[in-house]
Amino acid sequence: ADQFYPGWSATVNGKPTTILRANGFFKAVPVEKGQTTVELRYAPDSLKLGIIAAILGLFYFGIVWVWYSRLRKKE
Repeated sequence: ADQFYPGWSATVNGKPTTILRANGFFKAVPVEKGQTTVELRYAPDSLKLGIIAAILGLFYFGIVWVWYSRLRKKE
């Protein structure tokens, strides 16, 4: 019983499927009778935005560091 939350994706036997809300709070994946393999993956947009922000921050830091280094050499 996991909480329903955006960012989840599911596959049943390797095919993408929808995730439904069950009992108002939980997530459910429809499956057919028989042996099946269900895979759930969590990749929220906030994680992607955080990675992009970290990369941009490092890039900005690098630019400031190079600028400051050149400024000190001129003195």
